[in-house]
Amino acid sequence: MKPLAAFLLGILACSAVWWMARTWPATDAPAGSARDARLDDLERELAALRARLDRSPGHDTWEVSRPPRGPALSVPPAPGAEPVAPPVAPAQRAPAAVREAQLHAAAKRKAWHAAVSSLTDPAGRQAALDEMLEAMGGDDQPLRVHALSYARWLGDVPYDKQAFRRAIERRVGDEDIETRVAAAIALAYVEPMGVDVEALVRVAELGTGDGEQIALALNRLSHGVWEGRAADGALVLLGDGYPTKKAFVMRGMKGPVRMEPRVEARLLEIVRAASPQDYDSAYFFHFITPDLRPKSDAVVDLLVEAMGTSDRDLRMVVRSFQTGLDERQKQRAAQALLRIAESADRASVQRHLATAVDSVASATDRSRMEALAARYEADTAISALWRQAAERPRPR
Repeated sequence: MKPLAAFLLGILACSAVWWMARTWPATDAPAGSARDARLDDLERELAALRARLDRSPGHDTWEVSRPPRGPALSVPPAPGAEPVAPPVAPAQRAPAAVREAQLHAAAKRKAWHAAVSSLTDPAGRQAALDEMLEAMGGDDQPLRVHALSYARWLGDVPYDKQAFRRAIERRVGDEDIETRVAAAIALAYVEPMGVDVEALVRVAELGTGDGEQIALALNRLSHGVWEGRAADGALVLLGDGYPTKKAFVMRGMKGPVRMEPRVEARLLEIVRAASPQDYDSAYFFHFITPDLRPKSDAVVDLLVEAMGTSDRDLRMVVRSFQTGLDERQKQRAAQALLRIAESADRASVQRHLATAVDSVASATDRSRMEALAARYEADTAISALWRQAAERPRPR
């Protein structure tokens, strides 16, 4: 019987019993009369329905299964059925054990940090470093990952860098993904070598959520030059399917000095598709363009397009005009900045514009800068900025 049909039939049978009990007149008929026989038939049908509804899973019946809410609330088995103890799923115990191991590892990391940062207890510092080395080679996964990830923060602390480097290298090909990622990132901070870029690109291809830290490590190893395998890693991290938000990858790539056209094209594609209020757009102008040199015409085009009259937009964009522009690009930027300055009326905007124009203007722009200085004569600070820009010696 189908589940819904069984359910509806049960309701119908109950209703029939209730109706007959309320509407049939009382009688002194002896037991075994027609009325009693009909009631007995209905009760047997109800019992059969209950037995079918209580059958075990796997049959074509409907079974309501509720988790036990305590030893005192156990449900008795159906008549004739064998009592079955509720199964204890191992998966219900595993998260608690894992959580306990993670809390222990986090507590150990705090203890390591306190010991390593101490200036008065060199013995305690060395003991913490020894524990970290032991954890890197141990079987406790959370503790191992914490030891590997904390290695990047050791900095100038006196420790055996070669021993740490060997321990980290042994984990770069680990079967555990978290261990492998933590080890590859740690290589960039402990006796880094150029060949470590390859390990970082390989862990980037795993598609974990560590995009920003991988980008930071690649940036550190490549010294801001996103070419070759570093460019390959950047394109993986900036891919549409990568779990880390693009803005955070850009933050990891902060201060690039040079990049291949394919990386630049991907960044421009992301920014043009993003809303101006999105972090993907804001972080591009804040972290990527200021130090990029030389800047391509495509980057300059985007900078000119992105300029608005709000303080936020100008602060992010105009800084990028101060480096990496050739003379032709400087002239184009100067014309765009002066057009905005001549139409803007807020003091904070004028301060940003005057500083930016001063870095890109030529002698042919002097008259326009003098006019702006005269317009804001009442505001001595802004007038002084424009007059300083106008009086600076410039090539024609």
